[in-house]
Amino acid sequence: MGLGGCYTCIKYLMFAFNFIFWLLGCAILGVGIWIRIDPTFQMYIDDNFNLPYLGAYILIGVGVLMMIIGFIGCCGAIRKSQCLLASFFICLFIIFAILLGAGIFAIISKSNDELDLVNTFYLK
Repeated sequence: MGLGGCYTCIKYLMFAFNFIFWLLGCAILGVGIWIRIDPTFQMYIDDNFNLPYLGAYILIGVGVLMMIIGFIGCCGAIRKSQCLLASFFICLFIIFAILLGAGIFAIISKSNDELDLVNTFYLK
C-alpha cells in the first residue's frame, strides 16, 4: 500500500531513539564506575555520608538496565521482531509502573518531618 515509506521512517526513528537510550545507559554506567573508582570522590563521600558507594552502585545498575533495554529496543526495531519489541514494551511498562508506584508512595508517606529534612541538607 502507500504506507511503506511511513513504516520505514518509523522503524528508523525507533532505532535512533533506542540507540540514544542505549548511549545514555553507557554514559550513566561510565559515570557510576568513575564515581566508584575515583579516590578523591571516595574521600568526599566517606567524610559526609554513611553509605559510601550506594549512589555509585545505583548508577551502575540503572546504566546496565538502560543498556539492556536500549539494546532490546534497537534489535527489535531494526529486525522487526515482534518478540523483542514485546519484551521492550513490557520492560518499559514495568518501569513506568514502578515509577508510578514510587510517586504514589512518596505522596502518601509525606510527613511533617520533611521540613527537618530540608533544614538538615540545606542549612548545614
